Amino acid sequence: EHRKRFDFPDDFMPSIQHAKTVISSWNREFDSNSRFAFAVRIRNDGTLVGGCELKPKADGAANVSYWVHPRHRRKGIASRAVGLLSNEIAPRFGFSRLELLTDSDNLASRGVARNCGYAESGMRKGQVLHLLKTKPDAQQGAQPDAFGAG
Repeated sequence: EHRKRFDFPDDFMPSIQHAKTVISSWNREFDSNSRFAFAVRIRNDGTLVGGCELKPKADGAANVSYWVHPRHRRKGIASRAVGLLSNEIAPRFGFSRLELLTDSDNLASRGVARNCGYAESGMRKGQVLHLLKTKPDAQQGAQPDAFGAG
């Protein structure tokens, strides 16, 4: 599914070194306020089941993206994670609008956006654009707490 939805080279092979490199870049991006990536874990045992992120835009908005491991899909985890990201975490960073793009044939992701209050607002670069207005928190810049899913 990831290879279908994202740009992975045909010869890409996952590795521990690749994972370490990606996590290190996420930490640098978080510290520089250029991307805020979060792990999605099952609350009772800490199992990593996915991830979500906010990527700031110049106009006070942020792009939202997420993924859930195939074994954990269709359990409401994506909706819970995107809901928490959109309604609890994003306002703490002061974002006034969130944008989420989905492929038009990805009905599950379109459903997640709809379940989380996003409105379909047309197309952008061949994908469905979903928008959500947010109310920035008075405590802008506060680091979010850890949130669990499930």
